[in-house]
Amino acid sequence: MKIFILGYTYTSHQNGLLMARAFAEEGYTVNVCSLATPWQEIVSSVRRFNPDFVFQTGGRDVSNKHLLELKHLGYKLVLWYPDAYGPNFQPDIEFFKQVKGKFDLILSTVKGIVPQLEEYTDRAVWGPQYYDQMYYKPTIERLDLKHEIYDVCFIGNNNKGVSPDRDVYIPKLYEKYKIKVVGKGFNVLSIYVETSEIANIYRNSKIALNFTTVINPTLLQMSDRIYKILGCGTFCLTQSIQGLEQLFQDGKHLVVFNGYEDLCEKIEYYLEHEDKREEIALEGQKEVLKKHTINIRVNQYLKAIKEIL
Repeated sequence: MKIFILGYTYTSHQNGLLMARAFAEEGYTVNVCSLATPWQEIVSSVRRFNPDFVFQTGGRDVSNKHLLELKHLGYKLVLWYPDAYGPNFQPDIEFFKQVKGKFDLILSTVKGIVPQLEEYTDRAVWGPQYYDQMYYKPTIERLDLKHEIYDVCFIGNNNKGVSPDRDVYIPKLYEKYKIKVVGKGFNVLSIYVETSEIANIYRNSKIALNFTTVINPTLLQMSDRIYKILGCGTFCLTQSIQGLEQLFQDGKHLVVFNGYEDLCEKIEYYLEHEDKREEIALEGQKEVLKKHTINIRVNQYLKAIKEIL
């Protein structure tokens, strides 16, 4: 099978690039093209490669003129849509107006917006996020004393209005714990790293935090952060997420908090009870490596894709 992937290519962690590698590892022939390429060149590249389907990741900030021409030429078009917003919310209203009726399949990483997406495509399917065990592979042991160890860490950007609790809670946590923040937009000291550096910060943090979004709250509205945390073998404290029990069990694979006081109480408890914390971290890692790696996920995506071919 031949797969033409259209996605962002300006940094190495872009999902299109990660999935291209995973598809290739599964034995498929893959060609990758940047969404920044002029649409006429995209069409020419697809025609030369002649894939079984075109797999697009993103496209909010490009013209998407290539889609109409490719559909006219008879190519099957798939959109991998990772965002939590959905077609009825900014910033994606205009994007979905552009692409309505163009894709044969939309794979949404948020289960709750699948019914909304059915208005814009022949078929919409939930396909969760994943952990890339190669790209985010730790290179140090868990809580390695040769490196700095943190009580708490958070890795992610502070997008104002999307998840306001992270903006409020994290500065407060600085006053109570040894905390590491990796991301942009915070009013506290933070850095930006990629690849195994991210994995190693998780690896050397006793507790890693996950926050959810307040935009269009719906079923299983979650990014890939939980998968990364657990995949790296780290204890995860996450805000409550609708339907999370469909993927992970509270108290077994991770722990859910509700509000700032509850968060602090649970941080204190699991800093003190190291054995219980690390037992949960290990169970979470086992669950992710068993069910949620990138290679497992691309094969699940392909199962849905083959239904439209």
